[in-house]
Amino acid sequence: MSLDPYSALGIEPNAPLGDIRRAYRRQAKKLHPDANPSSDSTREFQRLNEAYRVLRNPHLRLAYDASKVGVMQTFTTFPEFGSRPNASPLRCQFCRKPTVRPRFTIYWSVVSNLVYASRHPKSGMFCTPCARQASLRATLISACFGWWSLPGLILTPMAIVRNARGGVRPPGGDTLLLWNSALRFYTRGDARIAKGLAKELAASPTPDSIFGKNMLKYLNYLRPQERGAVEDGWRAQRSDRWKHLLLALAVPGAVAFAVAETRVGETALPILQTASALAYQIAASAWN
Repeated sequence: MSLDPYSALGIEPNAPLGDIRRAYRRQAKKLHPDANPSSDSTREFQRLNEAYRVLRNPHLRLAYDASKVGVMQTFTTFPEFGSRPNASPLRCQFCRKPTVRPRFTIYWSVVSNLVYASRHPKSGMFCTPCARQASLRATLISACFGWWSLPGLILTPMAIVRNARGGVRPPGGDTLLLWNSALRFYTRGDARIAKGLAKELAASPTPDSIFGKNMLKYLNYLRPQERGAVEDGWRAQRSDRWKHLLLALAVPGAVAFAVAETRVGETALPILQTASALAYQIAASAWN
């Protein structure tokens, strides 16, 4: 869409779904043709509805956010060829800190009320620390409140598995962020990080890997002595999968323990106590 949906609703890009709904209702009262005397009231109201349609759908919202980062371009994007790309590092939408390797991701939490279950997304461009905390928090909420309905018995493990695997990401979003981050760091004069990101892009099994290969070619020509190296901060998130599993089993395990408490021997009791203490520590780290 041509109009920025966040500007149309008057909200920040990291606004939660509740704020989006409230902003839509507030703007709808002002822009509805029955209350808006403007001759263009119908079109303004249609634009508002289109903005709300995009932002209330987590997948459409994430796809829009990814499209605003930029598009793949050729070598003419380099400053040496007359272009002046943005040199500011990409920033996490949540902590607002610069990050070398951000990701667009959706993390889901599930809450049940005995009859039905509702899913709550948290989406945006994350840095590694914010992504780890958001994924563990979403899993913690699902593990505590998602099991208590028939739909929740299906949605909760689906959400936890998706969170453990790194969330739901838009197709091509990681590639686009690698390219833009590499270009921005090169423009800032940091060819080491730019080369490291370009190497990762070139090694990706996507058609866009050609952009990484071309970038490496020009970087090797312009900065032949610079070695590309970037630490993979997302490796730590992949190692957190056992934490998601432990949180997922905490509530069913507690219920099973309560049912079979009289049958638990002295040998098994310390093991269960240790597991519950570890789950508590993980939950505390996810919430802080």
